[in-house]
Amino acid sequence: MTETADQTAVRTTSVRAAVGVCVEIIGWIFTAVVVGLVIASVVMMARGYRMVAVTSGSMRPTYEVGDAVLVRPGKPDDVRIGDIVVFSTGDHTQMTIHRIVGGYEVFGRGLHYRTKGDANTEPDAQLLHPDAIQGKGSSRIPQAGRIAHLLSADAGRIVLIGLLMLMIGREVVTIVQVRRRMKKRAQAAPPADDETAAGLDELLELPQEIPEARTPKSQDRSRAK
Repeated sequence: MTETADQTAVRTTSVRAAVGVCVEIIGWIFTAVVVGLVIASVVMMARGYRMVAVTSGSMRPTYEVGDAVLVRPGKPDDVRIGDIVVFSTGDHTQMTIHRIVGGYEVFGRGLHYRTKGDANTEPDAQLLHPDAIQGKGSSRIPQAGRIAHLLSADAGRIVLIGLLMLMIGREVVTIVQVRRRMKKRAQAAPPADDETAAGLDELLELPQEIPEARTPKSQDRSRAK
């Protein structure tokens, strides 16, 4: 049994509507998550906290890849063995989050710490100077780091802009369709007949003066005369 042109058009319209709704829902969810992360980041930064994305599995099972870790500010002398710290390495552009497993006095250089990832079998090769510590790791937000990393990349920005444009375009199309339907209904409505309109106007008109009602006594007097 072959479909008619009308049936094909109806099915195509239904598919397009379903795809549009799915895209809009995904866009709103993604936008809500991004806005929530931005607000949380602003609040945390105002309190001195910062957010770091976990990009490796060296701290499993404490932190998973893709998690976002809230870094609590702290002084170097507040660090203790067993604390999870975030520190800069190399040219101070890369951040590492590991656990302190020991402390050593280095002759002529003061106290240094030995760090290690929870999932690593061996500690880090280099000792950590207290000045390189950026803060302590505290709470984690599961998989929030993936979104932050995605937004920091060019491809992520393109995806976000594309979703926002699709959402705006869908809203514009919906408004245009509603206006067209209203215009068609207004054009299809039959015009009012002149005689009918005149009759309605007469019915709606109120009398200018209301005659004074005669009381029963006045009626009796008129009869007696």
